[in-house]
Amino acid sequence: MLVHPVLHVSLFKAYGTSQDPRHRQASPPPMEADGELNWIVKAVVDSRRNGSKRGRPVEYLVTWEGYPD
Repeated sequence: MLVHPVLHVSLFKAYGTSQDPRHRQASPPPMEADGELNWIVKAVVDSRRNGSKRGRPVEYLVTWEGYPD
């Protein structure tokens, strides 16, 4: 007998950030370049096409300078 793992939506809780201040990570300050504030991308880890077939935007997964991997 095969069992299909199905869970009712009422069993899920919404994701929330940790309220414990020890688990929070301070954001690194942005760098100023050409009068604009920018954060530095350390590396592009992955990319994917998202959305409908026509004009699908590309989304990138990146690691940021100043954050742990």
